[in-house]
Amino acid sequence: MSDCVLKTRRFGRWDARVTLGKLGLVVEFYDMEAENAPYGKFVNDYYVSTLLGNEYGAPISERYGLSLYGYSNGYNIRQPELTELSDWLTDIQARYEVI
Repeated sequence: MSDCVLKTRRFGRWDARVTLGKLGLVVEFYDMEAENAPYGKFVNDYYVSTLLGNEYGAPISERYGLSLYGYSNGYNIRQPELTELSDWLTDIQARYEVI
């Protein structure tokens, strides 16, 4: 969890916050419906480059869903929000690309 949030956007119950990690941009996911967590409960984080696709897997825009917490039901982002997330992250990556 980073102190420097570059961008934030809500996707259903999830608050996605993009930060700058050691190896590039990171998107952190927070459950905004969690009890006793006014700023959301941290669930998971991913490198933006991983979600947008690399040599290890397809981009999230081509997937059915993204699990944020193992096999727990309810901790998933599904289409069409997944494509919206992909578009948003693609725009951010273009703006904040680290050289």
